[in-house]
Amino acid sequence: MSQHLSVLKGAGLLSERRDGTRRLYRARPDGLDALRRLLDDMWASSLEIARGLAEGEQEVRDAG
Repeated sequence: MSQHLSVLKGAGLLSERRDGTRRLYRARPDGLDALRRLLDDMWASSLEIARGLAEGEQEVRDAG
């Protein structure tokens, strides 16, 4: 678990605060906003690719 948290912290998605022997993690809104934008862009481009493939297949069916 600590390795996963370290990766998320390194990516700027979490902040860490120590309280005695405990480590408290909190989501960083700015990091999550950047991640959300990235995922939105990836989703939009994937939909564009899927649309292009579907339209290309339709054109092949229409020509055949």
